[in-house]
Amino acid sequence: MKWEERLLKYVRPVGLLGSDPIKKALLKELEGHRRFARNLYWICFATVCVAAFVAVAAVAIDVWGNSHRTSTIVGAGVTIPVLVGLMRGIVREWSQMDLALRVIAQSDESTIQLFLQKILNRFGDGAGQG
Repeated sequence: MKWEERLLKYVRPVGLLGSDPIKKALLKELEGHRRFARNLYWICFATVCVAAFVAVAAVAIDVWGNSHRTSTIVGAGVTIPVLVGLMRGIVREWSQMDLALRVIAQSDESTIQLFLQKILNRFGDGAGQG
């Protein structure tokens, strides 16, 4: 679930602000999503490192006559750019999540609702309008 969808669950009309405080639950859920993004980033990073190591090893081993060099380098040449692109998206989402957590942690309920509506309107789904 994207973090925008997680935010959408916590949007409340102005009349319901005092009935159900959302700050703790929202912080807990966003922290869990940030932890997931961090773990996914490190898995991608480790995979890129392994693929790069295997490609370099394939080049080194080919000096002694191994014929699998081409397939290994092609595999790394496809895997590494795809994973680096994925890592860029993960880092972007991770940093947005971190900023949202910092803003929400220091805000009251009405400010949180205003912030959620602005964030959701930014993504253009119209869910935060109301």
